[in-house]
Amino acid sequence: MSHSCDAKEIVLQLRDTIKVEDASLEQPDSDTKTLIRCVARKAKESNRLDVFQHLREIVPAGCTGPLLSERLDIRNIPVSKGRELTIDLSGGPEWEVVAEGLGLTPSEIRFLDKRTLNPFDAALSFIARQRHITVGNLYDLLNKLGYPVIADRLL
Repeated sequence: MSHSCDAKEIVLQLRDTIKVEDASLEQPDSDTKTLIRCVARKAKESNRLDVFQHLREIVPAGCTGPLLSERLDIRNIPVSKGRELTIDLSGGPEWEVVAEGLGLTPSEIRFLDKRTLNPFDAALSFIARQRHITVGNLYDLLNKLGYPVIADRLL
């Protein structure tokens, strides 16, 4: 991606090249979401965060992928981002849905809920010790479970 073009120009060129209509960007199907995520990943790899951010402005939440590297282990999420994520999800039943999606059993979820101040943080730590989970895995799970805004804002 050329650094001589501004982000809007690059996205317009992309739209023309792959014949994506404005409506497809507003309500993308799975193929268009895959293309958007691919372009967003390429923009990040090319250090074109302006293009990545512009894509985030014009497509629905949950389409661009995480700002952090998708391969980053969840144990290495920056503290401030991890805190935001766990606070947002620990305020209600959302954390339990995500924890179950990560593979915790109902009894493990009940145990963490009653014994910790930040149960989702504890759930992430618990599951990360059992198996490798990446930021990309967590981003996809948050989308699948209906939390795309949280996925985009925090990751």
